Amino acid sequence: MDFNNISGFLEKFKNLKPSDTYIKDVFISCVKEIMNVDITKNEITVQRETIFLNVHPTLKTELYLHKKAILKLLQEKLKKYTINNIV
Repeated sequence: MDFNNISGFLEKFKNLKPSDTYIKDVFISCVKEIMNVDITKNEITVQRETIFLNVHPTLKTELYLHKKAILKLLQEKLKKYTINNIV
C-alpha cells in the first residue's frame, strides 16, 4: 500500500469549509458572549467569507460597533476558516 497516495488524497480534506450551520452557531455564540444578545439562525446568511444579517437596524448598528471584537472571537473559534466581514 502506497501511503504517499493516501496522504495526497487526504490533504484536500484539511482545508474544508465548515458547514454554514456550524458557522452560524459559532457566530450566535460570539454575539451572545460579547453583546448578550440573541440572534436566530434564520437571521443569518453565510456567503463565502461574509456573514449577512437580516436584523432590526438598531441591532445591526450595535453589531457594527462590536464588529472587530466579534470577528476576532469568531476567528479564534473557527481556527483555520476566516470570516472577513459582517454586513
